[in-house]
Amino acid sequence: LYASGKHDDVARSFYFNSWMGGGQATSDRLLTLLSELSSDIAAAYGRPALAPPENIEAAIEEFQSVLRLATAQRPLVLLLDALDQLDRADGAG
Repeated sequence: LYASGKHDDVARSFYFNSWMGGGQATSDRLLTLLSELSSDIAAAYGRPALAPPENIEAAIEEFQSVLRLATAQRPLVLLLDALDQLDRADGAG
């Protein structure tokens, strides 16, 4: 899109969030990361606020669900760094 001169389309297509976990005690948990990413993605696509998931299985299911909101007309690009720093308690790693 950008190369074809559709700069406005590119600007509308991408959502940026610098997630730091807010310094919470659970900020290194996969459950927290997936929950907050899912809520942010849902909001970016105009979906109502999500209830926090109760467990990692629910968080994974919700994350997969919000990823399906992306379309060719409104793509989603996620760049995740430092995943190796997540606590292994939720199966991260």
